[in-house]
Amino acid sequence: MILRARVDVIVATNNLYIAAAKQATSTIPIVMVFGLDPVGSGFVDSFGRPGRNITGMTWDASPEIAAKQLELLREVAPSASSIAVLWSPYAVPVSTYARATETAAIRLGATLKFIELQRPQDVDGAFKSISQQ
Repeated sequence: MILRARVDVIVATNNLYIAAAKQATSTIPIVMVFGLDPVGSGFVDSFGRPGRNITGMTWDASPEIAAKQLELLREVAPSASSIAVLWSPYAVPVSTYARATETAAIRLGATLKFIELQRPQDVDGAFKSISQQ
């Protein structure tokens, strides 16, 4: 239907629509908005060189971003050896990000302490726990 409308660009607002647009065309530019893990989802080859007709933005780049964040933290605090990671069991897919972060920590010689936050009210207790350790 959309292809018959001869549009110049398709704006797709989530992975479901990005996947549908990708399946429908490989020539019309697709701009993704809020795509989740576009590399892992197969929408783009990489962030630096998407390699396809899909571009745009994401708020959840990929599990590798968690590792990069840890590397940047280490640049700011090179002597940090024990790092607390606040996480929510409701975040999806938290286990993939945890594994990527753990792998980066091992590579950097750091240890991680995962602290679960079930509710926003748990933040104060989490910081108290961190400071006691």
